[in-house]
Amino acid sequence: MSEERSFKKSAFGGFDRKDVIEYIEQLMTQLEQERAENRRKDERILDLERKLRQYEEASAAATAECTEVYSENDDVLSQIDAILVKYLGKED
Repeated sequence: MSEERSFKKSAFGGFDRKDVIEYIEQLMTQLEQERAENRRKDERILDLERKLRQYEEASAAATAECTEVYSENDDVLSQIDAILVKYLGKED
């Protein structure tokens, strides 16, 4: 409630007590709603951060595995090339 609020004047000076109490109750309701929304957003952020960490860990593991497989395949290809050179007598 960011708008400016004015209250009825009381017969004995000051503001009408009922108006002030209603306004405070409205503010409290709005504040609780905003706090609940902030809690939902905080939970969503934590969930997304957890999922991001899982993705990063899985990505790192997959990269390491691919590097290992590539290295093994490279060794196998080198061995095949050596065998072909040996038996066919070809060299690049």
